[in-house]
Amino acid sequence: MATNNKSKGSLIECVSSKSNPQHSPRNGSQDSSGPDYREDKQRESLPSSTPDSMKLVPCQLCGRQFLVHRLEKHTGVCEKLQKRSRKVFDSSQARAKGTDLEQFLQTKGKRQTQGPKAPSSNWRQKHESFQRTIHQAREVQQVIARGGKLSDLPPPPPEENPDYVPCPHCSRRFAPRAAERHIPKCENIKSKPRPPPARRR
Repeated sequence: MATNNKSKGSLIECVSSKSNPQHSPRNGSQDSSGPDYREDKQRESLPSSTPDSMKLVPCQLCGRQFLVHRLEKHTGVCEKLQKRSRKVFDSSQARAKGTDLEQFLQTKGKRQTQGPKAPSSNWRQKHESFQRTIHQAREVQQVIARGGKLSDLPPPPPEENPDYVPCPHCSRRFAPRAAERHIPKCENIKSKPRPPPARRR
């Protein structure tokens, strides 16, 4: 039991000596590598603890709050970060780096960028055109069922296929393949047909 108390006593002495180190008095010269010198430098770099210097101010760019004396330094860094656009991280390429899979991913990426762009869908126009056609067909059936004449019906409005490409020279419209053949020839044709009259809508 006596040895146990003895070890506790030596442990307490060791801890107390580390928390309160006994420094030998200095003879006027400052050693720049000593711990006291570093602490003094840190105290000098910190601002005085007045209420104004401890006030947090928000950054205009990111909204984070900083001490007044640190805001100027942060603003310079924050401006650089805001200007720079971050590159999108591709985790599949990062995992494949250094393996045989890396070559496959690079060739696959090249093929995807070379693929043709999907044409824009005009399903709404096609749908509306289809509905108009169905409506006109019902009108024709109703007139026939009543015993009326088809000549009494107004002519259906002309429909323009939205997939057709207009010729800039004669204003006619063609299917995409036919337009590729027609447009270069139409430019040199002297006896062009007149453009169709403007339609009222």
